[in-house]
Amino acid sequence: MMDLSVKGTIYNIQRYSVHDGPGIRTIVFIKGCPLRCKWCSNPEGFFAEKDLIYFRNLCKSCLDCVLKCPHGAISQVKNGEGIDIDRGICVRCGTCAGFCYFEALRIAGREASAQELLDDIAKDLVFYKRSGGGLTESGGEPLSQPEFSAALLAGARALGMNTAVETSCCAPAGALRQVLPHADNVFIDLKLYDSQRHQKATGVDNSQILSNIRLAAEELAESAALILRMPVIPTVNDDVENIRQSAGFILSLSRVVPLELLPYHEFAKSKHLGLGIKYEPESMGIVPPSKESMEQVADTFRRLGVIIINT
Repeated sequence: MMDLSVKGTIYNIQRYSVHDGPGIRTIVFIKGCPLRCKWCSNPEGFFAEKDLIYFRNLCKSCLDCVLKCPHGAISQVKNGEGIDIDRGICVRCGTCAGFCYFEALRIAGREASAQELLDDIAKDLVFYKRSGGGLTESGGEPLSQPEFSAALLAGARALGMNTAVETSCCAPAGALRQVLPHADNVFIDLKLYDSQRHQKATGVDNSQILSNIRLAAEELAESAALILRMPVIPTVNDDVENIRQSAGFILSLSRVVPLELLPYHEFAKSKHLGLGIKYEPESMGIVPPSKESMEQVADTFRRLGVIIINT
C-alpha cells in the first residue's frame, strides 16, 4: 500500500484541462528540474524551493510591498514606475504577495501531501469518470520527487482516475522505475539527440535521458501509452540533422513510439523576467515557428518512418 502521507512541493494545479492525456484532467505541477532549457514554459519549476514572481504589467506602483517587506528586499524603481527586487536579500517569505491586491507579486511553491491533493482533486471525480480523464503530473520534473509522484499517481489510480506523467527523464533510472508502474500515459521530451547540442541548449547532456527512454519503452506496461514529445525550437533543433538522428533513435526503440511536435511559443517570457531570469530566446533571435515550417518538420519525420500524432 502506497504511503499517501508523503509530502511534495508543487507550484500550480490546473483543472479542467483537455490536454496531456485523455478526457478532462487536473494537472499538478511539481517543483524542481535539473534542466535549464532556455525556452522553458515553466521556469518557476526550476528550483525545489519557493519562488517570488513579479509581473510588471500588473503592478500599479502602489508600493505597499516596499513598506511591508520585512527584509528590505524591495525598492521603488528609480526614475520610473514599478519595483526592483534584490533577490540576494529576498527570502521568498511571501509577505509582499499577501499585500499585493493586483497579484503582481506571487509565490510559486507550496508543500502538500499526496493525500491532501487527492482529496482536492477527487472533488471532480465525476468529470474524470465520464470523460475517461484523470490526473496528469507535470513540472518542473515529477521525477525530481519520485516518492511523492509515485504516491500521487497510485492514489489517483486507486480512485479510478486515468493517470499520466510528463517528464524529461533526466533522473536516475530508479526514480523512473518508481513512477512507471502507476502511469497509464507517459509523455517524454526528446529535445535533441546530439549530447553536446543538448548540453548547450539545456545545461545537461542527454545520456541519462536517452537511456531512460529506452528503459520506459522496455518496462512500461503494454496497456500504457508511451509518447515522445519534441518542442520545435527554430535554429535550435528543427534542422534536418537533428530530425534524422532523433528519428533513428525513435525507430530503434523496443516498441512503436509516436512523436508529438510542440511549437515554441513566447508565453513564458513574462515569467522568466518576473523571476529575474534573462529570456534568452529573445536575444538569440528565436521566434515561434510558422505553420508551414512545423508541417515541414512533421513531413520529414514521417518520411523517415516516425508516427506523428497530436494529443
